[in-house]
Amino acid sequence: MSEKMKILRGFTLSEIMIVVTVIAIVALLGFLSFQRQTLRGFDSKRKTDLANFKVIFEDYYNDHNCYPTKAMWDLYDCNTKANGDFLKPYLNGKDIPCDPQTNERYLYITIPEDGCTGYHLLAALGDTSDLDIVNSGCDPSPLRGCGFDPPKYNYGISMGGTVANPLFDFSAPLPTPTPGFAQGNWVCTPQSVFCQNVTDGCRQQVEAAGCLTYFDSNMCTGLCLIRQNVCQPVVNCQ
Repeated sequence: MSEKMKILRGFTLSEIMIVVTVIAIVALLGFLSFQRQTLRGFDSKRKTDLANFKVIFEDYYNDHNCYPTKAMWDLYDCNTKANGDFLKPYLNGKDIPCDPQTNERYLYITIPEDGCTGYHLLAALGDTSDLDIVNSGCDPSPLRGCGFDPPKYNYGISMGGTVANPLFDFSAPLPTPTPGFAQGNWVCTPQSVFCQNVTDGCRQQVEAAGCLTYFDSNMCTGLCLIRQNVCQPVVNCQ
């Protein structure tokens, strides 16, 4: 083949597919990285807003001996900015900030209903791997959150109580207790001073009768002597 023919030869279909695949993977990774950074940017704004509200609410409390009521908060319209005058003096005339991504009000719950004791103020963080969610006592799961309705709110601040709903169960499931030894085919004899090796079928029978079995004969003998754990079913069990 001449040099001219080599130069004019195009890419094969497999070569083109490889290049397209590599470009697609790089583009996908770039998109995912951009999406994650965008989520973190929104979350940073949410955290800043809640931190600022903590100061604002204390200033409001100093003037009114109560925090804003939930009714006042729920009347505020994030789109029209209407009904937000109750906080404007504490925001230097600015509008009440809303969620930077959804433009919804942050979730505000008073303690008790009149708001004179405390409050919960919650946001829905997009990055559910954020450790601040767990540190605030909430669950990253969108089905649990901080225990309020809707459950998407998974991070917040509070005054006069915990961030999470105290009536919500956040305790992790307790692990299934395991015995301090591995079960095996060694079981105490009726004389309670020695252990006997039994078959698997026999082991199941003695365990069903409530007797302990052990994987080590020495351990079994030692514990039999200490506990006097006599396993009667072993007499006729082969």
